[in-house]
Amino acid sequence: MADWSYCEYRIAGEPEELDRLFGIMQKVENAEGGPWLCDLMTEINREEAEDGRGQWSELKREEDCISFVFEGAGRTYIEEWDEVCDNFETLCPYFKGELWAYELAQKRENPEKGWFPDKYYLDMRYSEDEDDEAGSFRTIEDVYKRIEELTGTKISSEEDVEALRSALKEKNDDTFILIYEIEEIPRGGSSSHTLFPWGDMSDWEIEEVDDDDIPEETSEMTSMQSMFLLRGETTLDLSSFDTSKVVNMSLMFGYCSDLTTLDLSSFDTSKVVNMSGMFEGCSALSTLNLSSFDTSNVTNMREMFSDCTELTTLDLSSFDTSKVTDMEAMFVGCDSLKTVIMRNCSAATIKKIKSKLPEGVEIIQ
Repeated sequence: MADWSYCEYRIAGEPEELDRLFGIMQKVENAEGGPWLCDLMTEINREEAEDGRGQWSELKREEDCISFVFEGAGRTYIEEWDEVCDNFETLCPYFKGELWAYELAQKRENPEKGWFPDKYYLDMRYSEDEDDEAGSFRTIEDVYKRIEELTGTKISSEEDVEALRSALKEKNDDTFILIYEIEEIPRGGSSSHTLFPWGDMSDWEIEEVDDDDIPEETSEMTSMQSMFLLRGETTLDLSSFDTSKVVNMSLMFGYCSDLTTLDLSSFDTSKVVNMSGMFEGCSALSTLNLSSFDTSNVTNMREMFSDCTELTTLDLSSFDTSKVTDMEAMFVGCDSLKTVIMRNCSAATIKKIKSKLPEGVEIIQ
């Protein structure tokens, strides 16, 4: 199952409209189904909502806004809350949210209220004896100060962070330090922009694929995030795809539960940073060709093959996990997996992959 996003919301507008929306949210919250966004959209639009897989909590009618916490599956739900507020003349949603597994940090600030002043988000694991540390900060100096407090290492620059990151990984391969610059999303803005770890392509413009059809031209694409999410085909011919500029393939084939065969031997993945959830939920997939995969720049493989229940053999001979900082639940639910081939992999990569495999899986070197 994909990680859920976590968002703090404030909805502002005229008092009468705030009261009306608050009343509808209370009605939905107290109904049998509970506080689900899809039920709220259905109640407002008087027709069944197609999406809205998330729920709110801590609902409050404050003096100048409605406030609540919202959690959604696998992504943030900015567009859906915009749609809710579009049914009122004056209402506008503001928020701050993170989707940890997919390196996403976003906000929409109310310039008059200043509800969400933080500009940076820190996610780090600095010791095998400590839980992950995460939090938002107003300045990069505040981020450095927090890292310094946690590790006892003097931090005053990006170079200091990189040096500490390298030193920690020499002691424990599972440590990581990720710093995100929280992206501002304007009213009507897309909810699928992806941010990368501090220092890694954070100024790239990430494109969104909305069309249900397979695109004919992909040479300029930098993101294929969720491109085939929930598609119903049993196989896909992607031999014509040019992926040479793609940096994000997270959830690219997520929950393609009818997909049985997939040949990606033509893919150029040399620039890809994020492969989290790439094949997650492909429960019928039994043949997967990744023979050309260059993963030397990938930092996130979280849940990459989770719930691929029909895979029995997986050839990862081209894999390099030297930059991977998150491999959590990479093979969870791969109940049929018996063999993983890693003939050309480094000892470090084999060790990292082995630590995430289900018990009893044979590794062929």
